[in-house]
Amino acid sequence: MKALYHFVIRLEKTHHDTIELDNGTELYVDPKWQEFERRMTYGEVVSTPSKYDTDVEPGDTLFFHHHVVMSDALHIQYNDEDRYIVGYDPVNTLACHAIAYRKKDTGELRMLADWVFLQPLEEEEKESENGIIRVELKKEPTVKAKVFCCPEDMITQGVEPGDVVGFLPGRDYRIKLDNDELVYRMRSEEMMYVEEK
Repeated sequence: MKALYHFVIRLEKTHHDTIELDNGTELYVDPKWQEFERRMTYGEVVSTPSKYDTDVEPGDTLFFHHHVVMSDALHIQYNDEDRYIVGYDPVNTLACHAIAYRKKDTGELRMLADWVFLQPLEEEEKESENGIIRVELKKEPTVKAKVFCCPEDMITQGVEPGDVVGFLPGRDYRIKLDNDELVYRMRSEEMMYVEEK
């Protein structure tokens, strides 16, 4: 199969359907339980877009928007395997569902189009003078995070991994990487500022 404008990926399942307890016991869960958070957002690349010059190769891991596994129009059967079409447009990030990829030979993570991965900032526990930890029930919306991985052109503009950036509330969509790490994914234009060091 030769892709023309988009990536084609292979998926074994559309949702993370197990959870592992602290003691190592693995439990199967109903696919509708926390469906949004449990959607698969990465898969093995089968074919890359012929129209665009990317460094992605078959066998690499492609990270994509969670909508890919929810659309019947993007699901195809080929040689008795489930495959999915992942939209790619290097200019228009809104039309680009391909977010990043991990090279199979080096394990290096690279961003596609104008997507950025951010890490949540570690929250500090607030302790009172008498040693009691204060619990706050009302949580403030996330508006800052640390750059985890970004496109090369952002680095030339002075933004690099480790920088703390600010963004509007509601842009902190989480995505699970292939090593189970949770990061935020967003388009670079959704970031509002970089904190000075």
